[in-house]
This record gives sequence, structure tokens and C-alpha cells, in this order.
Amino acid sequence: MATVAHLNILKSGPDVWNQWREMNPGVRPDLCEVKLKGDHLRMFNLSRFNLSYANLHWAWMYETNLIEVNLQGADLRGANLALSLLHQANLRQANLSEANLSDADLFKANLRQAKLIKADLSGSRLEGANLNGAELEGADLSLSNLKGAQTKKGGRMFGSFPQQAFYNLLTRLATTSGPSLQEEPRRLVLEEFFNEADVPYDLDAVSNLWVSLGPEGWSEAVVYDAHLDVVERGYTDKVSYDNGRMIGMGVGDDLAAVTMMAFAAKAITAQKMPLKRALRLLFSVGEEGIGNLKGIRQVVSDYPEPPYLFIAFDLSFETYSITALGSKRYRVEVKCPGGHS
Repeated sequence: MATVAHLNILKSGPDVWNQWREMNPGVRPDLCEVKLKGDHLRMFNLSRFNLSYANLHWAWMYETNLIEVNLQGADLRGANLALSLLHQANLRQANLSEANLSDADLFKANLRQAKLIKADLSGSRLEGANLNGAELEGADLSLSNLKGAQTKKGGRMFGSFPQQAFYNLLTRLATTSGPSLQEEPRRLVLEEFFNEADVPYDLDAVSNLWVSLGPEGWSEAVVYDAHLDVVERGYTDKVSYDNGRMIGMGVGDDLAAVTMMAFAAKAITAQKMPLKRALRLLFSVGEEGIGNLKGIRQVVSDYPEPPYLFIAFDLSFETYSITALGSKRYRVEVKCPGGHS
């Protein structure tokens, strides 16, 4: 149970509380099972605090120091934890449904079996966090850092990953013809997949395939792009498997990305995920060689102003580039004296 003396100091406000913490660095306050529903705790130093099973429903904890805090089993539904420091915090089995954790620092936080349904985690740092068994349906993870985060053992973000179905679609796309400027057979495979999953899509003037999710509008949209065409003849006869790797022409460039985006579209549509920004998935044509970026040039023509963010997936997912290389192409006709050399 909560220590009455600690609770009285807390109720005196952040200045008194934080000064007391500085004067008593060796004390770990215990407010286990305390009821602070709707309280304003902004700027309080609550680091290394025991708030396990506390009622913090709708609490205002914006920019609060919660480093190594114990919030196991706490009720944090609808709480505002934006920009809070939660390094190595224990949030195991906590209920954070509809909580605002945008831009929060959850480095190595323990979120095992936590409820994060419809939570706002946009821009948050989840590097090294333990999300095993966490419920993430409808959570906003846009622009968050999930490097090294654990999401196994029952964790549900898009549900369990359909690995075999992913392999099957990727293999079918890779073995279907689709060289630059002749992508239609491969595009039809993708259309069939979307029709079966009730994912809405449309084609533009050059047969780029678009999946539009979330709100309308372009200027605030996030656009993900992966190209449908493959170099040379445009397909592989066979996809082979070696130590978990899929090998075949077009698999890495760029049909793994196409497949990834297709399954993301299916999951978002099926779960009716609420998106704060418009999400546009672009399956573009004519990227390779003679295609001369036909698909992307059409996008630039249709939308002269840039969207909020445009990311093109191509080859490796491990590195990225924020620069671009332009080129000019010329058709040259040469006339000269004839004769045998």
C-alpha cells in the first residue's frame, strides 16, 4: 500500500516533491496501489518509484521523469505520457490503452503483456524494449524506433506474421513475368491478392497501382513505394531457399518490398486500424533501366507538391539514403561519311 507521508509530499506539488527527492536520493518512494486518477503529475521526478497497480487512469504525466519506475499492473488508460522518460521502466501487464506515449523514451522498457490498444506511440523510442505478449491492436507506431525490440511469444501488432503466405506470394510474384514497361502480368497477381483481401486499390495513367488508407489528402500523406518491374527478362524460373533466405531474380529487387507492403495493406484493412495521417502505398512501374522511372515521373506530374514523407523501399532494409541522384538522358543521332573501314 502507498506510504501516507510520501503521498502527502507528492500532493504538495512538483517543486516541493522534486526538492525532497534531491535531499533524499537514497529513498525509493512507495505509492503502490495509490489512486491518482486524473491527477496532474507533469514535471514530477518519479524515477525509481513504486507505482505498481496504481490507478493513473487519465493522469497527466507529460514530460515526467519515470526512469526505472515500477508501473507493473498499473491502470494508465488514457494517460498522457508524451515526451516522458521511461528508460527501463517496468510496465509489465500495465493497461495503457488509448494512452498518449508520443515521443516518449521507452528505451529497454519492460512492456511484457501490456495492453497498448489504440495507444499513440508515434515517434517513441522503443529501442530494446520488451513487447513480448503485448496487445498492440490499433496502436500508432509511426516514426517510432523499434530497433532491437522484442515482439515474440504472442505479441500482436498485425496478428501473428503469416510467414508461409508471405513466401507463397513472393514466390508467385517472382515467377510471374514483369520486366520494365511490361509489368501487367505481375500487377494482376497483386490485384488478385487485394481483391481476395478486400483491399481497395486503383490505377493511374501509367498503371502504377495505389492503395490509399486513412484520411484523404496528399500534403500530409506518408507514401511508401516499391517497384513492380524486374531487370532483364523480368522473372525467375524458380525461387530457392537457403538457410532462411529466398534466392531468385527480383526477390530482393524489389519484390520482397512489394510483398511486405501488400501484407501491411491487408493487415491494416482487416483490422480497420485508425491512421492519423493518410497512408499511400505505391506499387510503381518502369523503375529499372529502359523504364526510365516512368511510374515515379507520373507521380511527380500528378502531384507537383511533395507529400509529408516519401520512402522508396529497394534492395536492403538495413541501410537508407536521404540523398538523390539525378540523370539526363539523350537520344543521339550521328551522321558521318560511309564506307568500309
